[in-house]
Formats: sequence, structure tokens, C-alpha cells
Amino acid sequence: RKGLYKLAREGKIKEFTGISDPYEMPTKAEIVLDTENVFVDHCAHQVILKLEQMGLIAG
Repeated sequence: RKGLYKLAREGKIKEFTGISDPYEMPTKAEIVLDTENVFVDHCAHQVILKLEQMGLIAG
């Protein structure tokens, strides 16, 4: 659905992460992606490898 951030800023959506509900950094992330310095295809590959390691998808 488009326009969610606009609705959250207008107060029409309560507890919207990043607007009215602060983002909380995970204390122990299962994966961390450096999206500012790494190409998106490499980040996607890292996600796929992690999902395979977790047994959530077949490799």
C-alpha cells in the first residue's frame, strides 16, 4: 500500500516504525548488510547464503 509514511506523519497510523515508533537496533542481529558500501547483488547473495545456512531454503 502506498502512502503509508504520509499517513503516519499525519497521525493516521499509530506506532509506525521510524515515525511515531522509534526504530530499535537489534542487540544480536543474525545478519548485517553494509548497504552503503556493498553492491545490492552481493547483499542479496549474503541473505541467500544465510537462509541456506539456517535451513530455510535449499542450496
